[in-house]
Amino acid sequence: MSLRESLWPRDVSVESSNHTIGSLLAERAEKFDETTALVGTPHGTKNLRRLTYRELYDEARRVTAALIRMAAPGDSIAIWEADELPTTPTGKVQKFRLVEQIKQRLEIDA
Repeated sequence: MSLRESLWPRDVSVESSNHTIGSLLAERAEKFDETTALVGTPHGTKNLRRLTYRELYDEARRVTAALIRMAAPGDSIAIWEADELPTTPTGKVQKFRLVEQIKQRLEIDA
């Protein structure tokens, strides 16, 4: 099924990107490696933590590698998270980890 009609006009005010979340994070880590990407308190702590784009990308890659080692092609991986995690640095890293893992899994299986 292909989309042939839209009720909303196409937004051309900003150039569109051909990035996945994982590729965008990799690009940002390359271009802005020491720039702060996230600031917040990790789940279960009251300590403020800052992650640069390079640190965020490196964390995502480490977890991706661990998930790939734990699963075989065709296996399902479920990641549970509490509702508050997406707004914390830990939650953001988990989201990037999952997306990067899926991206790599597809590349490996292809």
